[in-house]
Amino acid sequence: MEGKSFAKLSIDTKGLIDGKAVTNAEVDLAFAKAKKTERKLSFPEFYQALEILASKKGTSFEDLGHLIS
Repeated sequence: MEGKSFAKLSIDTKGLIDGKAVTNAEVDLAFAKAKKTERKLSFPEFYQALEILASKKGTSFEDLGHLIS
């Protein structure tokens, strides 16, 4: 998944970006921290980025997963 797609997923997920703990910049930083390749996240890296966002939001990975699905 490329950064643009990850950002769109984050914006489209209601309740994820709250403007306080999780901002658009935090989404970009989570993507950058998780990626190992040049421009795309692998599936394990995608999970890692979601774990970073869950931690920033102060919620569990499972609760964040329910927001996305």
